[in-house]
Amino acid sequence: MPQTVSLAQATEIIQARQYRQGERVMARYTNTIQPLFSDVDVIERRGVDLVALAGALERGLDAKLFGEVMQFRAWDIDEFNLFIRSTVGIETINNGMRLFLADPRHW
Repeated sequence: MPQTVSLAQATEIIQARQYRQGERVMARYTNTIQPLFSDVDVIERRGVDLVALAGALERGLDAKLFGEVMQFRAWDIDEFNLFIRSTVGIETINNGMRLFLADPRHW
């Protein structure tokens, strides 16, 4: 992904990763297929840096884990933005989301 990604490109990348491969079309016809995370508008209102999120998703950020942690108000969005903008490895961020979800306070 180029260094300068426009917001429109970032939105396309995020929307492309909202469903597992091949499930977007099927989601129109059944309620059993749910998106991995909320719509871009919801994510943006929550304060997530969309350009950084698009880059992180392309580098391997786990979309399902992202969708799960975004449901919790305790998930620190500002800190998350710092991590996805940084050079911290994506697997480290994925592990952080797993640890957050494993904490009984968030069940």
